This record gives sequence, C-alpha cells and structure tokens, in this order.
Amino acid sequence: MALISLERWREEAAVDIPVDAMVSFEDSVNVWVNRPNVVNRRLTHATVTGRIGCEEELQVSHVLRVLEEKGDIVGHHKGDNTRFEVTMRRLVPRESSEEICELVEAIVQDRENYSYTFIPISNLPTSEKSFQLSAYRISLRLASKDRGPCLRLFVPVTNLPRLTDQTLCPSVTWLAEKLLPKLAHWMEAGSRESDTSDSQWKATIPNSLISEDRYGRLYRQLKEKYGRGMKEIWPEVTDPAKFVYEDVAIAAYLLTLWEDERHHLNVTRKQSFVDLGCGNGLLVHILSQEGHPGYGIDLKRRKIWEMYGPSTVLKETAIVPLEHLAFADTDWLIGNHSDELTPWIPLLAARYQNETERCSPFTCSPLLDVQVVLPDTVFCVALLLL
Repeated sequence: MALISLERWREEAAVDIPVDAMVSFEDSVNVWVNRPNVVNRRLTHATVTGRIGCEEELQVSHVLRVLEEKGDIVGHHKGDNTRFEVTMRRLVPRESSEEICELVEAIVQDRENYSYTFIPISNLPTSEKSFQLSAYRISLRLASKDRGPCLRLFVPVTNLPRLTDQTLCPSVTWLAEKLLPKLAHWMEAGSRESDTSDSQWKATIPNSLISEDRYGRLYRQLKEKYGRGMKEIWPEVTDPAKFVYEDVAIAAYLLTLWEDERHHLNVTRKQSFVDLGCGNGLLVHILSQEGHPGYGIDLKRRKIWEMYGPSTVLKETAIVPLEHLAFADTDWLIGNHSDELTPWIPLLAARYQNETERCSPFTCSPLLDVQVVLPDTVFCVALLLL
C-alpha cells in the first residue's frame, strides 16, 4: 500500500493558519488521537493500546500487517527518535449495534512530512480495502516565501465509494468542515494561550480519576438496561432524551469511581448515599438497583416516583442545612441539580468529618468534597468518611 507517498492521495480541504501556530501541530492532532470525543460527540472515548517506532515505510507496512492479523502491536515502544510512529487506538461509540461497534484504528505519524494517516484495521474486509474506503490524512504545509502555512486533508484516490457511518468512519464533509477547523483552532489557541491556566486549549487535556474505557463500557450497559425503557415511558414534561441519559452518565461515573474506592480501601461493602434535590429520582433508582443503599430527597414529589417500586426510596421533604442531622451514617452526599442547596453540601459533610478537604471545582477524589463536570450537567458530591 502506498500509505506514505502522496501519489495515491488527493487533497480535499485546506485551512490557513498563522505561522506561529505551526509549533502546536503535533499537540493538536494528539488531542484528536487521544480524545476524539471532544469533537465527535458520538464517541464516548478512545483507548490508545500501543505505539511503535519505525524508520522506513516498509517497517510501517509490516506493522500494519501484524495489526490486521493479530489485532495488536508487537512491542509497545514509542518512537520519539524515529521518522514514523504507528499508534493503535480503539474507538468506542456511544451507541452500539450490529452495524456500529468498536473500531481498531492505526495512526501513522510521519515526522518528516508532518502528517498523520488514520487507517481502520478491524471490522472491515482487508487492510487494502479499508485503506481505500475510509482512511484519511491530516498534514501540515509549512510556510514558504510564496505562501503561508495551512492544514490539509487528504483521502485516497479510488473509484470505490467511501465507507462512512458518521460515527467511527466520518465523512469527508465532516472531516473538512468540523475536524480540520477544530484542529486549526487548537493550534492557534495552543500557541497563543499555552502559558495561561484557563485557556481553552488546556481544557482539552484529560483530568479524570477513573478509567474512560471502563466508564464508557458501563455507560453503554446502563443505557441499555435503564435508559431506553425509561425514555419510552417517561411521564414528566421534561425532555427524556436529556434527563434520562444525563442521569445514566452520572450513575456510570459514580459506580466506576466507587468501585475504584472499594478496591483502594480493600472493602466489599457498597457505599451508601443520599441524593439531595433528587428531582425525578432516576439517579437514585439506578444506584439503588445496582446495589448501593441510599435514598433521595426533594421538595416536590414527581409522577415518575410511583413507577420505581419500593426498592427506590424517595422522600418529599425540606432540608434545613444548619438543622439537618440525618447523614451521620452516609458515605456520600450527592447534589444533582440541587440548585440553592449546592453550596451547603460541603458544609453538611463538614458537620460529620472535620478533615474533609476542599478542592478545585473540576477535580475529584474519594477524600474530598468536589464538583465534577460531566456531559450536560454539573453535580456536587461530598464524601462522609465513617
């Protein structure tokens, strides 16, 4: 396969960039390599499973053949000092079906020609056909006396129709209109704001205390187990597409985090919780069904409460923060859409644990009162140590 040379590739799109943005090319593309879900919202995450350096194109072709045959890279060694580096990643979609499942992809970085070539390996007939039907390349054209630098998008030259499912294999239009401008934006932001602490560029850097792979798998399981059926029978006036899957995402995050905590503490007892301002109660329902003892509190009863059954405990009552003393035996306080009660949650935790520490609003630890950002929501949790 003529993977590296441009003789079998045609340019589909280009985006001009400032000269000083060229230094951020590799960092920007690496965001797309490691966290494609920040652009492609149909993905939960990507897992990089191996890297290997190559000096020649023949070595690259050999590595790709091994990938196709064995589904893995023999020798996980970064090639910082080599011309080529082959990265293997696994793309995980939010929706799974017979047509759309996880995709293994090889990414060939050519440092000499400032390019990254993305080649599907699994779920497609052969590497040659995969290459022709859905591969693409992102390259940087350096500045010269006659023209400025730009990002370029290439696709293989072929008479076959391009394979795309808009999730794992994006269309040329999406790559040209969405991905390429986003990479250019990151390059500009990276060169302009790399020294600032609150730049948009740094917001693309992952800051997670849990495994994204385990979270993504659990999210899909809970979505199938609870989300689809609940969406169909949703009796509230609120949008089920938003609120149902939002609570499924929060539940998946907490369950993954709590599993890690139990492993860290070497205990098997599942954490107890109280959800303050539980609203529709779906988060309480999911956590309870997954074996965690707890209950929810809200000022107003919802129609959907009657549908959960006796194992989901929801209470219609008010909470007076300075007087409420009911959480002494609770491991976690959760504030999901807790509104005016949100700033009181760390104070409620402090009533039972003097050593509760404070952390920034975008970090999380089992020992801290925290705020954690998840898709479409902000929720506050506070750990109460026994």
